[in-house]
Amino acid sequence: MKRMTLILVSLLATLATGSAWSYPMDGYEYTDCRRVLYTWRKMHGEVAGPPIPEGARLSIVDVLPRFTDVGPPLALDPDPELSGAIRAALGEDAAEYAVSVLDLSDPDSPVYAELNGDVVRNVGSVGKMVVGLAWFQALADVYPDDIAARERLMRETVITADEFVISDHHKVVLFDPDTNVREFRQIKVGDQGNLWDWMDWMLSASNNAAAATMQKQVMLLKHFGKAYPPTPEQEARFFEETNYNSSPARASRRWAAPTAWATSASW
Repeated sequence: MKRMTLILVSLLATLATGSAWSYPMDGYEYTDCRRVLYTWRKMHGEVAGPPIPEGARLSIVDVLPRFTDVGPPLALDPDPELSGAIRAALGEDAAEYAVSVLDLSDPDSPVYAELNGDVVRNVGSVGKMVVGLAWFQALADVYPDDIAARERLMRETVITADEFVISDHHKVVLFDPDTNVREFRQIKVGDQGNLWDWMDWMLSASNNAAAATMQKQVMLLKHFGKAYPPTPEQEARFFEETNYNSSPARASRRWAAPTAWATSASW
């Protein structure tokens, strides 16, 4: 799971920074993620593009997850000095923001700060991290002792875009390794990618269509287990026959139209 973890951490870092760079760039042989290959070839001058900063050229073996041994949840009071610094940095606009910061620069003495911590906000694209973590947790549940099976599933399972991708304004990088043709556009019905591609599109570009597709894959993986991926017929029957919520109040209601997942304002 370690390599999967560091790839996911890399993608989350890309989402956080808004960068279009793939990282680490030599991860294509492990993932078959085409945007990684595009960036690798760009770095080596095989395709056109701006230069890659040296700090973004680390190898997959150099990127290691931290804080893997976590204890009980932290219970920290907001630090007044750091909280005040955040408020001062935002100036007259401070009232418009809700900020939480956990400073782990000293792992043995973490510092927590918040600004307007009781304000409820729509989490927006942060929710895509939850989808990514849910997927990897489901994958670990199905294959608890077989990391090779998890890696194989991520690399070899090809998903074709269906109505779950309708509609989204975010664009993604689509790259053809055979022709070196790069497109930057919205995902369309019929586009294909392996699970690493879809995870990359969801996290690196904050793509709603990819997030909806990965939500769908989590549901299918949880239901079919080691029989995932299902055939198109099995998948259609599952969504036709399964209540979208098992609570008594909604037990009689069926799954909503797939487009509701992709167009939800919460993403």
